Amino acid sequence: MEKKSKVLVLIFLVAILVSIFLVYKRSFVDKDFIIEETTEEIVEEME
Repeated sequence: MEKKSKVLVLIFLVAILVSIFLVYKRSFVDKDFIIEETTEEIVEEME
């Protein structure tokens, strides 16, 4: 039982690291896209 819980904790930590990495990677890639979207919204509100 002890070994099984350690394996579950390890899987849990790996899953957290992977999800953080994916979110970071996605935000890094989409940064320009997000900036374009927000500037378009600001321009529309200015008109």
